Amino acid sequence: MKKFVIAFMCAGSLLFLGVCLPGQTRSGNAEVKTVTPNPVPAVSEAGSGDKAIAAAPAAAEKALTAADFQIDNKVFNARDGIKWYCYAAVPKLNLRPEAAKLYPGLAAVLERMNKKDLDEAGSFIENTSKNLAEVWAESKDSVPSYVRCNYLTSEYALIRSDAQAVCLQIFSEIYLGGAHGDHNVKFYKFDPRSGEPIRLGQLIGNLENAENFLVKNLPKQHPDACLFDYTETIHGLFAKARESQDAADILEQHWSLTDSGVVFHFNPYEVASYADGILSVNIAYSEHPELLDGPDAKRIFARSGAADVPAAILQPEHFKDLVGKWRMVSSETEGDIYDAKTAGIDCTLEIDKDGTAHYIYNQGDNHDDCGFMRVKVENKAMCDGPMPQWSASLLGGAPEREFYVTVMPDGKLRLMLFSYIKDKEYPAVMMGNFKRL
Repeated sequence: MKKFVIAFMCAGSLLFLGVCLPGQTRSGNAEVKTVTPNPVPAVSEAGSGDKAIAAAPAAAEKALTAADFQIDNKVFNARDGIKWYCYAAVPKLNLRPEAAKLYPGLAAVLERMNKKDLDEAGSFIENTSKNLAEVWAESKDSVPSYVRCNYLTSEYALIRSDAQAVCLQIFSEIYLGGAHGDHNVKFYKFDPRSGEPIRLGQLIGNLENAENFLVKNLPKQHPDACLFDYTETIHGLFAKARESQDAADILEQHWSLTDSGVVFHFNPYEVASYADGILSVNIAYSEHPELLDGPDAKRIFARSGAADVPAAILQPEHFKDLVGKWRMVSSETEGDIYDAKTAGIDCTLEIDKDGTAHYIYNQGDNHDDCGFMRVKVENKAMCDGPMPQWSASLLGGAPEREFYVTVMPDGKLRLMLFSYIKDKEYPAVMMGNFKRL
């Protein structure tokens, strides 16, 4: 199914130099399980913590869990009818108040990351909408075949969290034209007590040894991958990190911290083809103590005998505002607005607790125009204006149909349905307003 409208990635991923996702896991080192804490704010670009912020004494008594993080979605979008559309949604990650009291340094870091994300998301929308408007102005109402919805989207996962370290993953997607979009992962590691970043040099005493290990073991751990000149890429990544702080920060974003060791990740096109996805190289502490011999390695890997905990995707609560049965009161199709009752439209939308939606549309006294769709509502930070919106993927029926649903401030549900017309480069759009039955 075409993705005409998609959710945006965290602004931190605007640094975007390719980062990829393995087919079966988004963490590159462990199967991902979904954890759904109650809604609240989220994360992005890392900054170093304030050393002046003293760690709370009680912090060591309680390790952070996924439930201690709260997520909210800040949405940006711009559109001009059906002509052009760009979309961005920033999941903001914060600590819940009780956890923030125990870990004030980490809470301050997340706040700074959120601000940077919001600034970058606003710039993305401003620049992208301006570019798309210019394309449409030049096209003079003929729809260019290469124009599609431009979007950024992201989600956050907790890779590790205890009294010694917190490792956050940011998975991002972006589309700015072409045959397909791109995706990447980045990682941020912190001392939860101070909020200070954990740097690679704290765990690996000689970074050149790690560099050579990656060159040797990438083809061993991925024998079937279509590798590029990965040796030059890896050596270049480390060489640049020795020359500038910005390049060093990019190197830091390439590795995750688990209970058992360090995992390096390479995004699509960095060392292999797009089809190979995100490739990772694991350096286990128990197997390579000669590599992981930095000043803080022994303390941070004190739990290395235990199995790595599966990454937990940090999500806001969803579906609760959508569950129930709704009836259409009005609709708008290609700019024409209809009162449902006057037009003889009997349209209902019912959404179950698991997110399955049943859409039935009847028009006319004899129900001569009847449509039915059964779909699965996804947890996407979609939006129609300032409100969160959920996308839906078809479980059955024509693959050229998709819709998005939003609960508006007045309690009505807004449905945006796309019908892709043969030989047309844009979809017909039907906007429906529903009241809860």
